[in-house]
Amino acid sequence: MAAEWTHQISYSPGLIMVNIGFDKVTADNIKKNKEFGISLAADDQNIVSSVAGGSSGKYHKAGETVQKPTEEVREEISKLVEKRRK
Repeated sequence: MAAEWTHQISYSPGLIMVNIGFDKVTADNIKKNKEFGISLAADDQNIVSSVAGGSSGKYHKAGETVQKPTEEVREEISKLVEKRRK
């Protein structure tokens, strides 16, 4: 999961808040697995994290929510990153 919208809410102790939409695949995964991890992006990764944070791994088909194949999501993000870099 990539979350574009994060907030540092405390320096001591270090606390970060992450906003995740209730209807997102990430929310479903956290509810199912009862855990998640956080990695912070470096300054030179801002475009990648921004694009990935705005992408979804699901779509709706015939009234049903379907998980996109990982490769399809990866390709979409790669195309968006290249477009942003131009």
